[in-house]
Amino acid sequence: MSKGLLRMIIACLLLLAAGANAPLQARTIHLTSTEWPPYSTASDGHGASDAVVRAAFAAMGDEVDIRYMPWQRAILGVKQDPSVDGVFPTYASKERNNFCHWSQPIGKSPVGLAERRDSPLSWQSLDDLKDVRLGVVQGFVNTAEFDAKLNNGELSAEKATDNAANLRMLLAHRLQAAVIDRNVMHYLMSSDPSLRGSGDQLQFNAHLLKSKALFVCFRKDDAGLALARTLDEGLRRIAPESVASRALENLGW
Repeated sequence: MSKGLLRMIIACLLLLAAGANAPLQARTIHLTSTEWPPYSTASDGHGASDAVVRAAFAAMGDEVDIRYMPWQRAILGVKQDPSVDGVFPTYASKERNNFCHWSQPIGKSPVGLAERRDSPLSWQSLDDLKDVRLGVVQGFVNTAEFDAKLNNGELSAEKATDNAANLRMLLAHRLQAAVIDRNVMHYLMSSDPSLRGSGDQLQFNAHLLKSKALFVCFRKDDAGLALARTLDEGLRRIAPESVASRALENLGW
């Protein structure tokens, strides 16, 4: 073997070794979300779900870009916009199975009813709520049973643009109860100027509708499935509950 050829082989081996040791360039995962503190928010250092998703992808060497927008647009993005990889935090549903590859849970959401302290509801089944003036958020999934009864007319509800609007309608006696996450309710009552001090008038009903898991919905294609699996591995490498707790502390929780 000539010296020139030997030098060429050594140079190629060195280049290959350098490439193998070079850090991989971080991907940027593009997600949509909505203002739903304390889980997701563009302000105050981000919410609990934001922190968990960022930390899990960071554990896999990836970065996350989150665009916050009204929920209907956020959901529409993963269905129609190829530049959107996923949407979160969201509840799973049969309808969303049509366009979602689901991650493993990124947290939990205690879903129930906000009510007035001076007229608390006593109920055991959803049939007990058929004559109650209820409020829900447009585009939000509640529980499968609740939404089924809502769709077939066994329950009726006013649809608001967000949770804060429903709480204001409760204060104005325009609703008797509103479906809401307990943590979201408490956060809004402590941070929304229009709801501060409402704790002496509003409370969370003791009977939960359901404690629901929160997920990331990735676009339903091969790339979305791969991202779901990447996030799942990242979640196994971190302590999601600890990450969420620190984020809540940063929000003054």
